[in-house]
Amino acid sequence: KITQSYRHDPADPTSLSNDVVQRVFIDHTGTLWAATWDGFNRFDAAHGRFKTYLSNANDRNEATPIAEDSSGHLWLGTVFSGLLRFDPVTEQLQAFEYRPNPDLAGTGSDKTNSLYIDGPDAIWSGTQNGLYRLNPQTRATTAWFTKDGLPSNAISCILKDRHNNLWVSTNRGVAKFNTQTQVIKQYSVADGLPGHDLTGWWACVQSPPGQR
Repeated sequence: KITQSYRHDPADPTSLSNDVVQRVFIDHTGTLWAATWDGFNRFDAAHGRFKTYLSNANDRNEATPIAEDSSGHLWLGTVFSGLLRFDPVTEQLQAFEYRPNPDLAGTGSDKTNSLYIDGPDAIWSGTQNGLYRLNPQTRATTAWFTKDGLPSNAISCILKDRHNNLWVSTNRGVAKFNTQTQVIKQYSVADGLPGHDLTGWWACVQSPPGQR
């Protein structure tokens, strides 16, 4: 079995933009996208090359999480610039900026760790400073913090179950957030969790039976 590796080559603009790859994502067309420390890359599998977007933009403002909505747009979470919506057809970017804490702007407090697309009217973002819901139609943003019942403001992963609950992992346990009632229930080591900090590398998954 042959394994092919791809690395950044400063002399080749069609190479991977940076060797540090934070996220990879395959969209509905089968196209692979890679978010690196220096750019957002589309992989051309037929020719084995990359096209880079956002390279060196906003002081190397790398994209981290990637999600796709029902229209085929890609949503990118960033370190300092909120959310970006990318149209793969027109290659146009649109910014949806939010500031979890304006007083800490530029410190990484608004880093987006995870995204969850919940229909056309709700983009959920887990950041270093709170849980956010963006309505892309109206650009209205709502936020929840520890004062609202979250175990921590540092959020890693977001999953949704069939009962309209978001399951949110943090560095102080897990929260179950009902999107209809907005009631939050916390879970900790007392409930059987292996530890308090469940951030790690933003890894989470839901099994077919519904286990998370």
